[in-house]
Amino acid sequence: AVHIQLHHQLTRMFKKFDHLTIYALALTLLSIIAVVYFNTGKANALNEERRLMAQQTEAKELAFTLSDASDYLTMEARRFAVTLNPVHLRNYWREVNVVKRREKVNKRLEELDTRKEEFEMLNQARNESDALVNTETRAQRLILEVYEVPEEQMEPQVRDYQLTQEDRELDYNKKVNKAREILYDGQYEDNKQKIMRLVRNFEDTIQKRISVDIEETRDRVDRFGMLSSAWMVLLTLLIFLFVYNVIQRIGTPLKDFEAQLKNGTDKVELSSDSMAVIQNIANKVNELLERKKTKE
Repeated sequence: AVHIQLHHQLTRMFKKFDHLTIYALALTLLSIIAVVYFNTGKANALNEERRLMAQQTEAKELAFTLSDASDYLTMEARRFAVTLNPVHLRNYWREVNVVKRREKVNKRLEELDTRKEEFEMLNQARNESDALVNTETRAQRLILEVYEVPEEQMEPQVRDYQLTQEDRELDYNKKVNKAREILYDGQYEDNKQKIMRLVRNFEDTIQKRISVDIEETRDRVDRFGMLSSAWMVLLTLLIFLFVYNVIQRIGTPLKDFEAQLKNGTDKVELSSDSMAVIQNIANKVNELLERKKTKE
């Protein structure tokens, strides 16, 4: 019987604490979830913005690298054809076979998961650059044959290049002139301009696309900021309601309790929604009053 009575008393006390406790726990839990959600969302959006900006910068650098590598090969090929200085020939093939900037650009674009249409633009520019390399190799082979350089001393690509019957039949002077001509003629310049156009188109396309993505990401950051502000307003209201509820269940009963004691009541009576702590105090006071009344 004592156990059952204690159980009932604990149950009643739990019910007294129930509303405010659940309210406080729910408010705390919601606050934690909201803070984690808003901070994580905003951090992710900011990280995405930084990633896109870095990608935008890198795309511009890749476009410049491809353009610069193509210009460098043209410059060294022409210098060799004009000066016949083998240093320029070595510089040329070092760029093609060792430095390999054009290959690195393509590889990096694949790693960046570039969109297909964007990749194709720069890949086409690379293919046009390869076509120029073919022309430049032809010019180098013509010149090296004029100076009767043994094939084993030639770069593999030059050694393996097969001149046409017409090229082979040219005399020495005409071979040199032909080599210089094909490096400066209209076809060669058209190919160079085509490479530049493709590179610019790539750069413009990817810059526009990433700029749109960056704006969308910034909008997400702003939305998280607005949601965070709205939550703070709501949280302030919820805290106000919580404090008001606490006052109603503690402050008001205490005043009522005090007033009844001053009026010399024989039994303190509190409203049923008073907190259990206040109810317990009232019960103890009632027990004391009852004992005092009994003694009298």
